[in-house]
Amino acid sequence: MHAIGPDLLIYLLTAKGYPKFVFVNETLSFFRIHTNSISISTNKLKVATSYNIAKAYFVENYISDDKLRKKFNTRLLIFLIKGGRNNVVRKIQDFYFNENKVCIDYLFLVELVLRKLFSIFGKTIFYLLVSRCIRCGSSVQDRI
Repeated sequence: MHAIGPDLLIYLLTAKGYPKFVFVNETLSFFRIHTNSISISTNKLKVATSYNIAKAYFVENYISDDKLRKKFNTRLLIFLIKGGRNNVVRKIQDFYFNENKVCIDYLFLVELVLRKLFSIFGKTIFYLLVSRCIRCGSSVQDRI
């Protein structure tokens, strides 16, 4: 499955080497989709895993910012949790050669979980909170 991911790695390495870019409003290349292409015919979880391996390689070898690395690892953790037992890769350490770079950002993890919960239940929770405060006779601002 080495055909999935090198394209992303080439893009990341190019972007790392050239901090400025220019927008060209014309098609310079295209991606051909057909039933026999690896990206289409392969399980989506395997494709995502291969792209995450390419990203992890880039993060391990070219990113020195610990905060950014921890945020990436947090997203890897969420990816692994979503994939469950179907995932070929089972833990964050499996993405790296150097196990010193596997820390995650727990506050960022909480933020991502809360964002997801709010996107699913946000309006309902907000309306419940507001209706409860109205019944209690207090304003939302008094509660906060």
